[in-house]
Amino acid sequence: TNVNFGSNCTPREVPITYCAPVWPSGSRLSNPLYQVPVHPITYAIPEQLVAQSIPRNKTGAAKLVGRLSDNRFPCSDSGEAQYYNSFASSYYAYTSKKDGWACMRHYEILATGGVPYFNGLDQSPRHSLWDFPRDLIQQLMALPGVGLEEAKNKDDDPQVKLDMHVFDPRQYYPLADKLLEYTRTHLTTRAMAKHFLRTAGHVGAQSGLMLLMKSSGPKLYDYVGYTFQLLMHGLRTVMGPTLVDYPRLWLMYDWDPESRRQRTQEERDRKRKAVYGCGLSYAFT
Repeated sequence: TNVNFGSNCTPREVPITYCAPVWPSGSRLSNPLYQVPVHPITYAIPEQLVAQSIPRNKTGAAKLVGRLSDNRFPCSDSGEAQYYNSFASSYYAYTSKKDGWACMRHYEILATGGVPYFNGLDQSPRHSLWDFPRDLIQQLMALPGVGLEEAKNKDDDPQVKLDMHVFDPRQYYPLADKLLEYTRTHLTTRAMAKHFLRTAGHVGAQSGLMLLMKSSGPKLYDYVGYTFQLLMHGLRTVMGPTLVDYPRLWLMYDWDPESRRQRTQEERDRKRKAVYGCGLSYAFT
């Protein structure tokens, strides 16, 4: 169903005000009994994955197409580290809309202190990526010497192209520092959880129960839904052990429920191979 939102929506403000949905004429949801506030929520990144600072020895742009599951890095803890380092050591990394405008790659690039070259960002609806630092990213994408090279194969992404005779790191780093600080302040799972509690009118909540989907697959409930898993991570970060997730998302814990002990490195890597995207940025966090 296509849904419009009232003019009182201000999705780029922090904190955000609510959006009143305007349902299509004839929909049963257009009945006043169904008129409820709708609040946007999107992805976030665990704060322990956010870099403390930006290295000043960056070179070029990340030559990356795809994720760990595309076999460009090992599907393991070490592969996850290599994936993040490919962003941290580069000025820019390409990203774009995937199945939806929200995509973990955006946040993974930001967390390393890299800059996402977000192809099509100006076309994203204003209610999508509501807290995304659009202006800063667009300033960095518009720096002299920064461009895009189209992919040679239809299944590959374009690549960011830097003309190092024109590109000036002295213009880049002050903006990139602001981008990393924004990420640390507004785009972590902790910030996501605080926004959720504030919006729900439960600022200062000390405990909670989060009822989650039960997967139809393995008995350890390894269904991946970034929004609820990242929100659960944020609420756990804010509340600690008084947040109860049921069924428990065992994949996000470095604890094996069958042996009742901490997972070994071999067990962690084997588990990664069995889940979506190798568990990148959410497994064992």
